[in-house]
Amino acid sequence: MPRPLGSKNKTPQELKTEADILKRKAETKLLEQKLKKLQQERRS
Repeated sequence: MPRPLGSKNKTPQELKTEADILKRKAETKLLEQKLKKLQQERRS
């Protein structure tokens, strides 16, 4: 059963999903930085 609009309390499942998304974004950002660094090293 969905919560009413404006309800700020999130279920544990929603919190876990958000945490997983943030974790993936952080991992992706790190990988992109490593890739950028490698590309710069190869150019040198």
